[in-house]
Amino acid sequence: MAALVEAQGHQINDIESHVAHASSFVRRGTEQLSEAREYQKSSRKWTCIAILAGVVLIIVLLLPFIPHLLALL
Repeated sequence: MAALVEAQGHQINDIESHVAHASSFVRRGTEQLSEAREYQKSSRKWTCIAILAGVVLIIVLLLPFIPHLLALL
């Protein structure tokens, strides 16, 4: 009987260890998801800024040609 109790104690300790590891993995995963969300927000912001800067650059480059194009019409 004592051997069975001791074996079950080892099994319970193993289960407890696995639960602790799983909890650690879940905690790290939650932190990484939060970090990824911040990166995504930052990436979206910089993409919008880059598109806006591109549009402004195109307008500035085409601005000198607008009077010539209007004269042709």
